[in-house]
This record gives sequence, structure tokens and C-alpha cells, in this order.
Amino acid sequence: MPGNLSTPFRQYSEQRLALVGRNPRLPGIYEAFNHPLRLTRHDGRTFFEKGLQVPQGQLAELKAAGLLELKSGDYLLGREQAMGTDPSKDQVIAWVVGRRLVDVSLISGLIHAIKAALGDRETRTPDKVYMEEGATPVGKATNRSYNVATVVERPKMTVAPQANFKEGEPTPFKECAAELCKAIIPVAMANFEFAPQAIRDAIRERSEVLGLPRIGDPENYAYYTVQCNISAVKKGGRLSEQLGTVGGAHSDGHNSPGHFTNMVTYCDLPSNWHPGYFHLLGLGVFVSLENGLGFNFQGNRWHGASGPFAPESAVDVPWAYRFAGISYPPEEMVGQDCRYRIAASAGEGKEGLHLTPEMMRLQYTTDMQRGTNRALWVRDALPFMDRQSYVNFLARMTYDFHRYILNQAPEEVGLDFDNDAFFPLLSFTKEDGSRGRAEVWEHAPPVGRERALAFEATRNNASRNWEEHVERMVGMIPSRFVANESMRTVGDPLIEVPPSGDGNAIAGPSRQVAKPRKRTREDEEMVAVVRRAKRAKTERVPSSVTGEESGDESGDDSEYTEDFVLRSFGRNKNPRVPSSIPGEDSDGEGPANARATTLAAASTAPKKSVRKGKAVATRRKPAKGKAGASSRRVVKKSHDAIGKPSSNLYPFLQQSSVLQLEREVMELASERDSVCDDEDNMKEVEWKLDQACTIVKQQPLDLNNLANVSTILSCASQVQEHLLQKQYDIRVLRQSVALATLESWRWMQLTLPQMARTLQAEPRGRTTRRNGTWLHNLVSLLRRVVVGGDERIMVSASECGFTEARVASVPFHNKWARRFLQEAEIQDIVCDVVPSIVMGWMGWLNDKREKQAWFLHAIVNTLGEEVVTMGYAWTLISQLKFNDIILGPNPHRSVYPRGMEGFVQAFNRHPICDPDSQERQLYETYVQLYRGEIETSEVVLAPTDDRWSQFVDMLLTALCYVRDPARRQPPTDIPKPKFYQLLLEDSDFYLPIREKAFSRIRSRSEIGPYREGVINTASGLFSAVVWRAITFRSRFSKTHRMHFTSSDDLQRLVDDIVDKQQDVSEQFFCDKRAYGQPTARALNFHRAYWDAASNMNWEGFVLSKPTFSETVDYFKSGRQLGPNKQLFPQLGDLGRLTLVGDLAYAGVCAMPTNAELADAIVELNTGATGGLRALGYMSSQWPSMREEKVAAVEAALASLMDRIRETVGEESFVEMGMDLITLEHSLCKFSRALHVKAL
Repeated sequence: MPGNLSTPFRQYSEQRLALVGRNPRLPGIYEAFNHPLRLTRHDGRTFFEKGLQVPQGQLAELKAAGLLELKSGDYLLGREQAMGTDPSKDQVIAWVVGRRLVDVSLISGLIHAIKAALGDRETRTPDKVYMEEGATPVGKATNRSYNVATVVERPKMTVAPQANFKEGEPTPFKECAAELCKAIIPVAMANFEFAPQAIRDAIRERSEVLGLPRIGDPENYAYYTVQCNISAVKKGGRLSEQLGTVGGAHSDGHNSPGHFTNMVTYCDLPSNWHPGYFHLLGLGVFVSLENGLGFNFQGNRWHGASGPFAPESAVDVPWAYRFAGISYPPEEMVGQDCRYRIAASAGEGKEGLHLTPEMMRLQYTTDMQRGTNRALWVRDALPFMDRQSYVNFLARMTYDFHRYILNQAPEEVGLDFDNDAFFPLLSFTKEDGSRGRAEVWEHAPPVGRERALAFEATRNNASRNWEEHVERMVGMIPSRFVANESMRTVGDPLIEVPPSGDGNAIAGPSRQVAKPRKRTREDEEMVAVVRRAKRAKTERVPSSVTGEESGDESGDDSEYTEDFVLRSFGRNKNPRVPSSIPGEDSDGEGPANARATTLAAASTAPKKSVRKGKAVATRRKPAKGKAGASSRRVVKKSHDAIGKPSSNLYPFLQQSSVLQLEREVMELASERDSVCDDEDNMKEVEWKLDQACTIVKQQPLDLNNLANVSTILSCASQVQEHLLQKQYDIRVLRQSVALATLESWRWMQLTLPQMARTLQAEPRGRTTRRNGTWLHNLVSLLRRVVVGGDERIMVSASECGFTEARVASVPFHNKWARRFLQEAEIQDIVCDVVPSIVMGWMGWLNDKREKQAWFLHAIVNTLGEEVVTMGYAWTLISQLKFNDIILGPNPHRSVYPRGMEGFVQAFNRHPICDPDSQERQLYETYVQLYRGEIETSEVVLAPTDDRWSQFVDMLLTALCYVRDPARRQPPTDIPKPKFYQLLLEDSDFYLPIREKAFSRIRSRSEIGPYREGVINTASGLFSAVVWRAITFRSRFSKTHRMHFTSSDDLQRLVDDIVDKQQDVSEQFFCDKRAYGQPTARALNFHRAYWDAASNMNWEGFVLSKPTFSETVDYFKSGRQLGPNKQLFPQLGDLGRLTLVGDLAYAGVCAMPTNAELADAIVELNTGATGGLRALGYMSSQWPSMREEKVAAVEAALASLMDRIRETVGEESFVEMGMDLITLEHSLCKFSRALHVKAL
């Protein structure tokens, strides 16, 4: 490796170069002699910019325009005018290193790796080389730029190995990428050795301070990823078609401004072809891209490449390629603004375990992240790192994780950690088989506050050095210090050059390529939608007991709904207790007699005994205005912008349906009608039943069994009556248990704070009957702690005189320590903490009883005590899960009832709270029957429409499926488990919610044709028809892309699959039973489809903005393209209607009106008409006139839309995406589900 010259300083001089034809707006270039930066010289020249100016327009690239060519050994430096003429303050901008200046073995390894990546000449095509098999390009799918080491996933700022390094089957890309990285980086580092010593020292120190990974070479401290640009030779030298943005004029805004980018190239061209040029556009300099030449520059500068160039008379050669290896440092890694995805985490998370910026810095947070099936450093980085560098980086990551955790220990522990001894503890097997150890990280941040403070000065000094270095470098980069970003592209071209002859570039304005849209995955998009739907508004509320923060409490400052209005500390307010509670006014203020209020509140739920006949209730019947005065509200809500949590996310509201309430009423009526003997008689009846069953089983041929059968029937009837009576008794016990929990909670949350306030309000020294009680002792202790300033104590129940505690002591975190508090504030704090301490003593803080009480309080206050006796309500109460009532990532950490605000709001909107709804009327019937206010003979239920119930159950089951399509087993409370199983097996064939089907989601993604700018083209139409008429429901359409640029493109893909899978059949590509009955669908029709799509002026038709009916007519089978030439063979009437529905959702045509869709249903006369008949909207006898048929279907569609909306609710209606097209689709699926008896 070359080193710096150590010769004494010689006289410095400079001379301006005369560049004929150079645009006057380009900076002047001077040749420097004996530069004081002591640059390494190999018979090269040194240049710098003088008077750097911002370019005002486009740049071109020929010497005729006065541009300067840099050659091997040349340096380009910049000087700020404000710094005067002192050459020692110049900054290096670029330098060139020819292949002869680099070790021969390194160049040979580079060329060997590139040739292996390109593959043999005879295997190359203009569109693909060997290494591109199994590769994921940077940006658009058509780009030919590939990362072969690490990637920065934006906007998450996650650094990880390239995704194709993940575990799995070996691919040509994985094989070549590892070798390329290990061949390119050593050459790049050989180039970097020609940089000035000060730059090398600054970058090396930064790398060591941050512990950055050394990829490709153990000596690599300057480059942290590698990108390979592959371009086939195209006449004219334009690269943007193959490389996207990086193929034109651009700057790499995500490169570190304090580092340099290295580019090495290799061209495999015919002997008389020119390899092209690379330009720094704002400076008017360029290099010729000779094989093995290395160009080192700042990636933030605007730059671009041209060529290669073929002679005018030459023809394209399929094996002619140029390969560029770009080594560069992502700014996020150098600035420590990224997180490293290190390893997989426990649990079901897919994002992985990350080393975050908080872990790598001296400041920390307690945030944690979970992970993944992504590419990981621990698992996937070894292909592009030697083992010593790999183990060093792994040890540094491990140390940072350990330090991050250890620094969270309490200071009084005095925890320390010997970092010098830690690293040698890790040993590994080297490539040669010998054992090695991890090297000590001299810049490792220490553990513990004292050592961290001492180390901070050293690290801050290094940070200041780096900031000064970056500031100096930024002064030479226009894109970094010029505020007006538009100056990069606006204005006249700087250089205008006429076309040149053979071997020269054709000058032309370079175009700024739009930033490619970030790729997204369908499963990630779906997860994001579900999370938005489930996430309640939250704030972090510290618990006065544990000091922990809850991430599930509502952070909205608006008023909350009744029963759960919670405010900050104020007079007579407890943040754990709903303020609208019996005994309190609307502001949470209690009356003057606080004790009387408490007793009244505690007595609002008396016990009662209910039996057959007239029940005597000791409880006053609640007024209707209080129990259910809120009217039903219709909330319109989009799928992607959910203002409030959906009621369908809460199991209690899901199950409070008309069908469920009818079951509860009928079961209760059966129980009330039951008549049975006492327990002693029942034992004899049970014995007789067992005896008779045994005899019949053992002696089946005995004719005396007739008497035994009579005994069985009689006894079984009595046992059944007894079971019904027991079930009624269980309902009464449910009420007792639930109310006991609720009253206990109310006493601890209401009565205790009032008693604590009364104690504190009494004059000091006055003796009362409460003096010396456990409550008095607790209040006194808490006052001393709050006033005294202790931050944390353990409150012992026995020391306070509380002898019934289940937990001996509870921690109290005094977050008011060292604060000056007024007396009123002290009293408020103590009143708030007392219930928390007592609940802790009683063990309530460690189980679900507190949240059960919240749930009970919400439903009992509105519906009355009887609600807890219903079977489905009791199941939810007794088996309560926190996310049944609290949405968000950590519902178990919610410490205040306001976390249930989403449930309460959805509950108030539910029909069961609307006095005029069918649900509420059924519930009132249940209550009256339970109280004994009506007899069972008086219970009259509206007739049940079985078919309509089946239709609704089908929709609700489908809605459950689309909310969690990854679930592989039906939920226990699903309406139709058999239909759910069919959806798991084939959602495309059975799912009534049309646009949520798996294939429809794929068709709208980046691999499908239904995208803006694609579906209005001939290839988009062709791909759409191929899917609906050939590949629908096939394995091919579920696993491969769905957009094809032409018939030949589709055929190439089919041939490629057949070559790799010898046993594949046409069934893989075309399911002849895609729509039910087998048809003559075949793969070979795609040729005819392409002919039709490319000759029917599809683009013009789309521009006419057709109606739905016009689009249906456009695809009529009677349209001809010529003699005996059908438009789209085998598309069929059903396929045509589904295709036009797809196009309507894509915006190609208008959505259908009722009349248009009714006309289409009448003409098709298949699944949708069968669904309408099943629901009773059509008789078996159709009207004779077509107009009458259409009118009947039109009326049925309008009625159905209203009925579905009313039955499932507005929120579910919107969530289903229910419209006329989806309704027609649902009717077809209903008919199909009935046919297979899945409902």
C-alpha cells in the first residue's frame, strides 16, 4: 500500500489551466505544484476548484466543452474563497487510482469475481446475467442495481444484511454477492490509502468510536456497504432505462458527507468499443472508465456516467456489459441514527431484535422492539466478512446490549463491568482452523455513571473532531450547503455540445429521475390496517404505586363519555374511579355528607331471590332515562382512517346480537318453566335412569325392555327439568359473584378516598374513633412520605395494623418527592394512593379482578344487574382477557378505567343501548322474565328468518376471517365454523367480501395489473383478462407475478417454470373449474388475448370515461376483430362481469347503478339470482318480461343494501366495503355456500 511522502516542504505554486470552450459558470481549475497536504504522487497532477459556484442548469460530458479529464494519480481539491489563498486549508474532493497503482492480486481477484457474476458470454442476454438470478434490485423491479452487503431500510432506519443473504436455498446471487463484496472492498481500501493522512485518521477514528462493522476486508474502516450496477451496452450511452435514478444525473443524499465513495469498473466489450465516462457534473471534470480504474469522490455531489459507446456501424452484442462496484458509507450508520437488526427475538414478532441508537449512545430509554424473518447480522453477515471482523463486530454488539441492560440497574448496586476482559472471552475458529479471540474495543463506552461521565469527555472530543471535519467537507459540496434545492435542476444548460463522431458521447441534457416509490409487502400493509383499527388513543400515565407508566391510557384532552369521565387531581376526585357514579354529581364532587354518599353508592345493588312465579325484587327498577337514554348514533368511518375503535373489535358487543339475545330469552323461559322434585327424589330418579339404561344395554333382546324404555324416557325428562332448574340457580349465583366483585371495587375506590379525606380534614391532635385504625396509620404514613421526600418505600400492611392482607407489603413510588406541595395537593395525593395501596394488599393489582370491575361497572350502570346473568356475558366476565375491553399494545398495563374509553364509546353506540332497537327490546324481555314480572307464556319473539340469519352469519364469519387471514383455526365463537374452514381452504372461491380476497389484494399490488398507469395500457388489460380467463384460482396466479408486458413475456415465464419443474402440468397455470363447472379454458388462449388487447384501442376507450354498462358491452363475446376471430375466447359471461367489476374498482369505468347491475344479473341468471331466491326476494316463477325482471332485481338490491346496513351496523357495513358489486358477489357466494351446506 502506498504511504504519504515524507520529503521536506517545498515551494508551493499554482497555475490556471486554459480549458478552451469551458462554460464560464463552471469553476476555474488550477494545477498545483508541491501541495502542502503531502499527497501521494505517482506522476499524477493535483487540481482544485477555485471560486466554487452553484451550477445553474444541466451538464454534459465532452472535452470539446472545456471539461477536464482526470487520469490515474490526479487529485482534485477545493478551496473556499473566504479562506484566502492558503493551500494548506484545501479540501480533497476526488482522486483517481489506476489499476497499475493497486496490487496485481487484488485487481485479479476483482476481475475474477466480476466475470463470475456476469457468467459466460454465451449465457448472457441484454436483460439478464448470471448473478441476477434470485436478486432483489434497488428501487424499481426493472432496475439493475444491487446491494451485495448491507442495506438501510428507510424510513425505519434499519441496517441489516441484504435480504437475499437470508437462510434458504443457495442462489447465483447469494454465491456471487459474497465473492464480489470480498473482492471490491480490498480494491476500494487500496484506493483509499491514497487519501491524505488527516482524512484517513478522522474516518478510522469515527469507525472505531462507533464500532462499525468491517465488511469485505478486515482492514476496511471506510466503507459499510457495496452496490453493483450492471448495464448492458446500449447505443447512445443512456443508462437510466437500466439503472433507474442512478443511471442519470444524481447525487447520493444518504451518503455520509465526511466520507468518500469509491467506484471500480470492469467492462467486457468488443475491442473497438469505448467503456464510457464518469462525471462530476458541477465541476466539469470526468474520468475514462478503464478496467480496474478506481475513482474516489464525495457521493453527495451531482454525478453520473455515460456509455459504453459502440462504433456507429456496430450492432448490439448481447454479451457486452459494464460492471461498476460502488463502495460507500450510509450517513445513517456514520451518524449513529440507525438501528441494527441483530437477531430474531422471542415471541411472534417478525421485526427482529435491534441494536438501537439508544443502546449505542450514552443516553438510554426503555423501549424494546421485537423481530423477525428478515436478514440478520448474526446469521447472515458472514458471507461478506472475514471471521475476525465478524466476531469483533458481534462482540461489540453483544457488549452494547449487555451495557444497555446493566446500566438500568439501581445506582446503589454500584455495578461495574471490565470491558477489557470481556472481549478476549469470545474465541472462535479462524479460516485456517486455529483459534482466535475477539479484539478489545478501546473506545467501548463503560458501565456505570461515574465511568460514563469520565468517558464522555473523550467521546465528546472525538465527536467535535468529526463535526469539524464534516463542516470542512460540506463547504465543498453545493447540495449540502445551498438552501435553494431547486437550483440543481432549474435553469439553462451549462453546456451545449453538438453531436460527435464515433467513440464519443452524444451530449444531451441529463434528466432528474423521480425518486422510486418504496416497495411494500401486502402482509405489512394488512398488518398496518389492522393495527390502525385496533389502536386506541393512548397516553403514559404513571402509577402512584409502582411508578411504571401505562401505554394504554387515552391521551385525548376532550371530554369523555358518561360513567368514565376522569380528570387530573382535584378536590374529591380519584383518577382510578369513574366520576359519574351514583352518589356523585356531574363534576365528580360529592355532597357535603361524604359518608352518606358512599353508603348510598354501596347500596345500589341489593341482593334478591328469584324463583318460579312472581319474583320479589328489593331493587328499584331503573328509570328508562338513565338506563338507556342515549339514542343510536350512526358513525361513518373510512377503512384507513378510523376515528374511534370499532365496536366489532370487542367480543361483548360482537355477541350482543339479536340471535344471541333470542337464545338467552328462550333458554331462560325453558328454565323458568321447569318443574322438578327435591334433591333427595332426584337422586332416586338418577339411580333408576342408570339402572334402566344398563339393563337395556346388557340385555337388548329382552321383551321386558319396553318397561325399561318407558322408565328411561320418564326419568330423563325429570333429569332434564332438574338441569334446567340448576341452570337458573346458576344465573342467580352469577349475579351474586359479579356484584360482590363490583361492590368490593366500589368500596375501595369510592369509600376509602372519602374516609381518607375526612381523616385529613380533622384538626391535628383531636382524638376520634378512627385514630389508631389501620386507615389512620396508613394515611399518616403516606403524608409523612409525601411531605418528607422519600422516593420509594415498601408499605407494610402489618405495620399499619391491616391484618387481612394477602400481600404483606406494597411498593409506593413517590413521584412528588422534592416538590413543594400545598395542603390541598397533599390531601389529593393521599386520597389517590390509599385505594392503590389497599388493592395491592388485597392482591388486586396482580390479577384481573380490577379490570373485571371496570367492565362490570360499564355494563351494569347502563343495562342493570341482570346483564351478568346471561350466559355469554358471564363467560366474558369470568374468562376476561384484557384486550376484550382495552385495545392497544399492552392492555394489561392500563392502570386507570379511562383505558376503557374506546369500549364505552362503542358500547354507547351499540343497538343494545338504543331503547327502540330490537336488541334492547329483547334484552328488556329477558330482564322482565328473569325478575318474574312476566310469565313465559307472555314471551313472544318475532319470527326468525333462517335464510337471512344464514346470510348475515356468512358475512360476519367472512368479516372475522379478513380481520385475521393468517389464523389457521376457526375462532371458538365464530357463527359458522364450517364456512370459516372453507375460507381457509380457498378464499378466492368462497369469500363474499370481494375486495379482501387474497388474489384481489395481489392484483392491486405492485405485481398486479390494477395499478394507476398500468391498467389503462394494453399490457394491463391483457394481464387482467389472462387472470380472469386463464389463471384465476391456479397455483401460478398465487405464487407468481400477475402483470405481463406482452404475450411473449408470459410465455417466457411459463417456459422458465416448466424448465425448472419438469413435472408441472397445465393445471398449475389454468384451473378449468375456476368458476365451478369445468370449461374449455386453456393457457394457449393468451396469444389471442394479446392480439385483441393490442388492437382494440383500449387506451382510447378508457379516456372516454365509460359507464359500467358500456364497459360490459365492450367485452361482449359478439365483438369481432376479423373473420372468425372472437375477442376473448373462453372469458365467458361470468368472467366478463367480474372483470368489469375489477375495472370499476380500478377507476377505469364508473361504478354500476342499481339498474345497470340488475340488468347484468338478469342476463347472467346464475349465482346472484339463486341467492336472491334463497332470501325470498324472488319467487321460483320469473316475470315474463325482461323489464319486469330487471325492475324486480333492482328493487331487491336496494332493499338488501338497507337491510344489511341495519343488521350488521354501519361500522361493519363500511368495514366489509359493501357496495353493489360486493353485494352481487356475496349473493353468488351465499348460493354456493348453501349448495355445499356450509351454513
